Amino acid sequence: MLKTDFYKSIIKVNCPYFQQEIAFNSKGLNHLKFNGQGRARTIEEQKVSFNLLKYAPEIISRSHTVQGILVQQNEEKIRSLGETKVILSKVTFYEFMAVLDDKRIKVILKQLNDGNIFFWSVIPYWKKTQTGRRVDSIERGEL
Repeated sequence: MLKTDFYKSIIKVNCPYFQQEIAFNSKGLNHLKFNGQGRARTIEEQKVSFNLLKYAPEIISRSHTVQGILVQQNEEKIRSLGETKVILSKVTFYEFMAVLDDKRIKVILKQLNDGNIFFWSVIPYWKKTQTGRRVDSIERGEL
C-alpha cells in the first residue's frame, strides 16, 4: 500500500483528550508533502514523516494529556464558495508525544479559529544537545 493511500484510509481517529474525532484531511497530507511556501519537502523529510505516520492514529487514540499548545495568528488559505482567500486566522497547534517501538514521536494537531481539529504532522521528537544543536531521532539512531 502506498503511504498516501494509507493516509487516505485513516479518515478519522477518536481522541480521548478532546473527546471527539480528529480528521485526517487533505491539509495534513499536503503538509507532510509540502512546506509552508508550497515547495515539496525533501525526499528524506517525506520518508521520515510517512514512516512515522503509522504511529499517529495510535498516539491520538491513546492521548489523555496534551504536551504542548501553541496559539498564534497566521495567514491561512480558506476555500469558500469556489474561491480561495487568504485571511488572518487564530491557529492552535496541539502536541502529543509518545514512545512506540523505541521511537520518540510527536504528533501535531491543528485547529483554525474555533473549527474542527485535524491531523497536521508527525515528526521525530527533537532534542537539543549540550551545545544547543537540534538533533532528531534519526541522527540519534532511534529510527
